[in-house]
Formats: sequence, structure tokens, C-alpha cells
Amino acid sequence: MMDKDALIKLIPSFQEKLFEKVIRKYGGSINAEKIIKIPASSIRGYKNLYFCLVKQYLLIKLINLGILTESELSKNTLKIISKEELIGYNLNKGRLKRINKLKSIRKSIPDIRSLIVGGELNFLKWFEKYRYLLDSGFRKTSFTSKELFLHITYNNFTKKENNKFEVNIPEKFILDERFSYFFGLWCGDSAGGKRFGIVNQNEVLLSFAEDFLKEIHQNVERILYFSELIQEPRVAFNKKYILKTDKRGWVLSIHSNNGILTSFFNYLYENIGAFLSFLKLESFFAGLFDAEGNVSIYNRSFRIACKDAEKVKVYADYLNKMGFKTKYDGGCIVLYDLSLFYKKIYPFMKHPEKIRNTHFLCTGKGDMPLDFSQILIFVENNQNCTQKEIAKALKKTKVSQELKLLCDFEYLSHKDYPFRYFTQHRRPKL
Repeated sequence: MMDKDALIKLIPSFQEKLFEKVIRKYGGSINAEKIIKIPASSIRGYKNLYFCLVKQYLLIKLINLGILTESELSKNTLKIISKEELIGYNLNKGRLKRINKLKSIRKSIPDIRSLIVGGELNFLKWFEKYRYLLDSGFRKTSFTSKELFLHITYNNFTKKENNKFEVNIPEKFILDERFSYFFGLWCGDSAGGKRFGIVNQNEVLLSFAEDFLKEIHQNVERILYFSELIQEPRVAFNKKYILKTDKRGWVLSIHSNNGILTSFFNYLYENIGAFLSFLKLESFFAGLFDAEGNVSIYNRSFRIACKDAEKVKVYADYLNKMGFKTKYDGGCIVLYDLSLFYKKIYPFMKHPEKIRNTHFLCTGKGDMPLDFSQILIFVENNQNCTQKEIAKALKKTKVSQELKLLCDFEYLSHKDYPFRYFTQHRRPKL
């Protein structure tokens, strides 16, 4: 049974002769139009091969009119295409055309090196090309420049409505210590999606990010996310979401709803290998460490969590240029040079707890982590105690690393074997 909605691809030479026969039989395409009930221009289009597919119901009509036989049709058919297949073909063709157009636009976006002159990052030069990506669909953008800021308006079409957005972005960013630190912090703790900002728990980092966003004229929003298994944290927020999860915890997102600025920073992140050469590396790695770093006092090292192989290589290369010898343990970049870290990265850190732990690890002074202070207090009250006695009293499996560090910093000393620990007569100044 024939599908009247189907389309048939004929051998081109046969299609040409078939419709030439139609035109001759009725004395021209205009007369044929009256009989076949399709426009004369379409008849000529089929004859001149402007159309590569013929509707099957038309061929059935030609069979009924005695112009074509079923055997001729069968012999000269190359392919039968259903209506659904044709729609899919045209959609895919349209998608491919759009993809190629987007690729062409992306190629026109400037190389990151060309955006940086005299320590300034030119957002406007990037946006003048990137806006064509924004406008490649149904969205339409426009912008005005005032007092070194771009005021950008654009529409986003959804299934229900047409939403209008207005955002402000600096024409240029100064690549100083403050920007470098924020970019490092953002690389580790970016808010995700179209939200431009960071997610974290530490109020110092959140306040810094909020101040930075306000300096560049962003409308800042604070959204709290927390598990239903815990009490609501006592932090300031605009909105909150209670998450149904088996994990306990919370996080605060400080961000502006600015998809264009997010796209720009994603572009910087994708080109980070070149971009880092223009930043203040000490500040950048301080920001990255405050976001993704860990002070490993027991192993006397600093660790930066990262599982992206490409980014690991970039970070390690720049850390090596700063004089560090790096190792990678499969999840973290590990730094063992305490004095170099204390000299180059520590001065730019902002995370209070990481600052305290770094200062203690590198100097033996300042606020002592709780595990160490508990051991020190116990030994002060129990002179000449053994490691086993200390661990048992404090209900710890091991205390060897803590004891070694306390001895190295001259808080404790030991004698005999197994070692018996006692406090130093001269305590270092804190």
C-alpha cells in the first residue's frame, strides 16, 4: 500500500523526461496545471530538476492518467522517504548549518593575548565579537557605553515568555593583585551555570567576593543551600533552598545573574595557560589555594585539589616557574617547600583558618591547631609520658606526626626509648 505523504527520489534523467512528457501531452505546463492540479511553475521545477524529491501522490496521479506505469516507477526509484524522515533530514540540515555558523563566529573571537595591553584586559573587544553568538538564535542584544562600563540588554525566549535582562560589565579589567586573587578563587569555587560568583562557607571569602562584584557594578544575590539533616545556618541570605540529600552540610552562593560575564570568565578559564602569564601569580595561587587548598600539617605540605589533567599541567608549570617542585598524587598538586610557600603565597591568602595553619606549619608560632594543643596540654600535666600513653589518653590511634612537629618546634623534647616526652624549659615565643 502506497503512502501518499511519502516522497520519492527518481533517477534524475528519468524525472526530467517524465515531466517533459507531461508538458508535451497537455500542450504546455499551464494546461497541465489544470489537469494535474499543481502549479505550472512546480511542473517546470520538476522537469528542470529544481526539486530532487517528487511527492508520491503526484506519481500515483500520473499513473492513473496513463502517463507513467508502476513498473517504470519501480525501475527508476532511487529512494522512498517518509514525511517524518524528511522533517528529520531538514532539521538536521538546519542544525548543521547553525553549528557551522557558530564555529565560524567562535573562530572570529580574538586571541586572549590581543585583549591585554598595559596590564588591562579589554572586555569590550571580546564582547564585540561574542555578541554575534548571542544573536545567532532569537536573542537580540544591544549595549551602550557610559563611564567605562557597558550597559547590555538582551532577551531570552522561553516556552512561556520573553525575558529581558540588563547587566553592567566594565569595558576593561585591571589585572592587579585583587583581580588575580578573585580569578584564582573563582577558578576553584565558581558558582556554576549563568551565575557569576563563588560558593563557599567562609564569610571572609564570601565578603571579599561580594565586595569585588559590587565594585564592578553587579547586583549581588546571596542564596543559601543546606541539607534537611542540619539546622539552618546563621548566615545572611536573600533566598534559601533546603536540599533533600543524605549528606549533611551547607554552602552559600554569592553571585550576580550575569550569563555574559560568566561566559567571559569561562573563556579566560579555557585559555588559562596563556592568561596566567599576565596575572600576579602569587595572588592567583593564594585565591586558588583559599578555594581548593589544604594545609597538611602532618605531612608538612600544601595541597591544591584538582582533577582536570589539563589544568593540573598548567598550574604545575606556573608553580615550577615560581620555584616550586610539584608532585601530583592523582587528586592534588602537592608542594613541600614550606619557606617558599610562606614567602610567596601566604602573604596574599585571606582564609583565616588556612592562614593560621600555614603560619603555624611554617614558623611554629601563632595559634596552634586543636590536635596539637591537646597533646601539649596533656604532656605539660603528665611529664615523661610515652607516645602510647598520650594516644590512649586522648583516644587517638596515632600521635607520632604531631609529637614530631612539636619537638621540631621545640615545644616538646624526649629521652630514653621508647621515647618519654616532656615540655621544654624554654618555650618559643608565639
